[in-house]
Amino acid sequence: MTHICTITGGWNEAKRKAGIETYDQVRASYDHVPLYGDSNGYERWVHTYDGEQSEVPVHRLLAVAEFGTEAVAGKQIHHKKPIPWLNTPANVIALTKRQHLALHIRLADFDVTLEED
Repeated sequence: MTHICTITGGWNEAKRKAGIETYDQVRASYDHVPLYGDSNGYERWVHTYDGEQSEVPVHRLLAVAEFGTEAVAGKQIHHKKPIPWLNTPANVIALTKRQHLALHIRLADFDVTLEED
């Protein structure tokens, strides 16, 4: 989080660059922004505002901070080393959905079975 906030100028600026709505922290309906690990081990920030919850993966915010909004828009963020909580600039890359799928197929992270006619 410190790296992202340092590069972008703060949490709300990082959220703005990632295309996530920001809220005034002094409003009574604002909750803090907790960090949690999801069931796959990826770190996410989640917040609730006026009863609605939103979240963003930490590696996506890191990629926006590191590469810029335009370079990340419409892309999937891949961890080079398959450690989902290792969110460092050297470990993330922005890929198209097709590139990301091809990389995982090449790395044999999962089986792809083609149905025969």
